[in-house]
Amino acid sequence: SRYVQLRDRLRREPNATRDRGTILHQWLAEIEWLPDGMPSDARLKELAEPHAESVNVHELLGQFKNLLELEEVRDVLVPEQFRSDFEKQFGASNGELQFEVRNEQRVAGRDGKNIITGTVDRLVLVRSNSGDLVAAEIIDYKTDSTENRDEAADERRRDRHELQIAAYRRAICASLRLDRVATRLVYLP
Repeated sequence: SRYVQLRDRLRREPNATRDRGTILHQWLAEIEWLPDGMPSDARLKELAEPHAESVNVHELLGQFKNLLELEEVRDVLVPEQFRSDFEKQFGASNGELQFEVRNEQRVAGRDGKNIITGTVDRLVLVRSNSGDLVAAEIIDYKTDSTENRDEAADERRRDRHELQIAAYRRAICASLRLDRVATRLVYLP
């Protein structure tokens, strides 16, 4: 009899679109807040190495730096902009708030008879000065481009994204016993 390594059977062929999304997610997970938390180019290239066969890492690194300048990305990665958006959504705070970032946060929860599991790209916990958890925001990055697709396909994809982040919200609300949980989908070109 012959032994077969399961990892070899499950290994996927390189796919530029999937690998691009994987790399962008890994790079974003390295950032707590900008500008101080920007990883070095060497670190970003190291993270991308397993996918370098299907993606031009040098070119993608340039695109990534441009993505970080987009308003919708800065709104979730620059603390002053995040605070401003938070206060618009939940009202001005009475005192200082502390923001705790958890990138690639695993979640699990019950939704009726179903169990929800997944990984939240970016979870920001909002605490009062006394350390009490007062709110949270779930941020989910989407890298599946809408270029060259029809409107119906785009609508179905947006619906799936909304269902996914709503499920994450229910799981986070239940596990943290918290009602003030915002969600945000950030579409990356």
